[in-house]
Amino acid sequence: MRSTVLLGLAVLLSGCTKQESPPAADTTAMSESTGGSPVARMAGMWNVNVMREGSDSVATTHVLNSTDSAAWSFTFPGRQPIPIRITGMSGDTVLAEAGPFESSVRPGVQTTNIIKTWLEGDNLVSWVRARYDGTGPDTVIIFRTVGTRQ
Repeated sequence: MRSTVLLGLAVLLSGCTKQESPPAADTTAMSESTGGSPVARMAGMWNVNVMREGSDSVATTHVLNSTDSAAWSFTFPGRQPIPIRITGMSGDTVLAEAGPFESSVRPGVQTTNIIKTWLEGDNLVSWVRARYDGTGPDTVIIFRTVGTRQ
């Protein structure tokens, strides 16, 4: 009798306990592999026009090679690739730095750029703060860029 009561209680308790649901799937890896990160969505070769802030006149052009990792670079016509260091991400925006390198806008002058890049529709858009070394009072110029995928 005692074993029957214990067996009955065990069955009753097992029926009343809440079944645990399986742990939620980790979607981080999935979103990264399916283009979830801004770096992955921006990957590709881009033809980029560079304009001074407030102007539509193209000051220079370059080709941006943005891989799906941190190994980005850009190349001015007839020049060697310039590496870009990704410094962070904020939402859909990639933050980066480049330089020092010889400016294509001010030949013979070294510049260091701070770059903020995001996608707007099919265009890759950036805000670039170019700091020029030893050029007098106008040592910082703000540029905007618009890139189209090759």
